[in-house]
Amino acid sequence: MIVSYAKAVAGSCTNVVGSTLTGTFTSSATGSVPSGVSVSISDTPTYVQAGVASPEQGSLYCIAASTPTQFQAQGGAQTGEAAFVLAASAADNMTSAPIGHSVTLTAHALLLGGAYNVLFNPSTSSGGIISGTVVGALLANSVGAGVTTFTVPNVATGAYAIQLQEIGVNTNAALATPPTLTVSSVSTTSCNTTTCLVANGSPSQTTVGANKAVQTSFTNNSNSPVTAIVYAVVHNAAGQTVAYSTATIGPVAAGGSATAFDVLFGLAPGTYSVTVFATSTSGTAISTTSTVTVTI
Repeated sequence: MIVSYAKAVAGSCTNVVGSTLTGTFTSSATGSVPSGVSVSISDTPTYVQAGVASPEQGSLYCIAASTPTQFQAQGGAQTGEAAFVLAASAADNMTSAPIGHSVTLTAHALLLGGAYNVLFNPSTSSGGIISGTVVGALLANSVGAGVTTFTVPNVATGAYAIQLQEIGVNTNAALATPPTLTVSSVSTTSCNTTTCLVANGSPSQTTVGANKAVQTSFTNNSNSPVTAIVYAVVHNAAGQTVAYSTATIGPVAAGGSATAFDVLFGLAPGTYSVTVFATSTSGTAISTTSTVTVTI
């Protein structure tokens, strides 16, 4: 059997067309769906519906089980069908942040190519009109997904909702359940987890003076200033550790970024695998590891 999905037609899942294949399974001897069969829906946009001010909050889609012949007919009878509501969602990359911190917002199931304002601390009038502090914008792609970054505004400490509002089309909220962010004060204590510093992409080989070096950019995702020692541990083709280098960055402000340059000395010509990670000045790991290939 073929499993597929498509948007409902006039509120009905009967004989929908334009179905997207999402999986297959073999029915049991009695014709039922075997246990353990699951369906994974890839990023899918919601769609504009007549008379619906905020279709992102719920578009009706259909999922169907068909024989190959039924699926190829695209609109013929299906062996089984069901309806589900696709609603837009969004999530922050952190639960709390101080004023001035950079926060990344990722959204799914928006309108195809829709453009949205990012509203901080939104409020809704009695007429359903939503307003709030615009802290950024987000553009959804062809599958209704998008990502953007905004800066936490100067507000009192507390929990605030983050909402999306389609630009220039309607004044309603796009998210039925908006994410929240707790605005906190800047911590005076150090961060001691591997999520404190996050590498911005992969490390890269560079040259400092006459020497080869590894360049790594980090963002401080914690709520406190961070001073870090960035290690570059060099391994030869046999996996043996043959050298290491350190570089100190910081203090990096909460939400800020810095780049470490680990210079490599005394290595014979060849190709090496270099592992990069950061620790606090007391030796606690405050980032995950990244690797880069370096040719001397």
